Amino acid sequence: MMYFFTNNGLTNCVFDIATTINSINIAATYSGIIDINGKSFNIIGSTNNEFAGGIINDTPRTSSITINSTARTRFSGTTFGAIVNASSSRLYLNGSIFNGACTFTKNGGGNESSTGFNTFNSTISLTNS
Repeated sequence: MMYFFTNNGLTNCVFDIATTINSINIAATYSGIIDINGKSFNIIGSTNNEFAGGIINDTPRTSSITINSTARTRFSGTTFGAIVNASSSRLYLNGSIFNGACTFTKNGGGNESSTGFNTFNSTISLTNS
């Protein structure tokens, strides 16, 4: 299962159950808030993940977004109010805002380069394994 958030969905989305999906695509034109609402939010798969717009929060601050991908994960504009734990074969940090603790692990071959321009307002761990 994949989730797509585009400019056709300008409203907010609140999860009321724990979620595991294969991938996510949040378009730069999406301006809503996605609230994982204290539920586990797992992305496990082999399809690319794109975080280009919108806001992802965890209102009670009791959960996190966990990504375990054998494909590309690109952070390029989404604002995160939730903890992010991302492990991906190809990892790009191209201009998102992270307000919670973050752990990023790039575990694939190749030399990807990111544009930067991220804001980290909590602890961060970067690993190239």
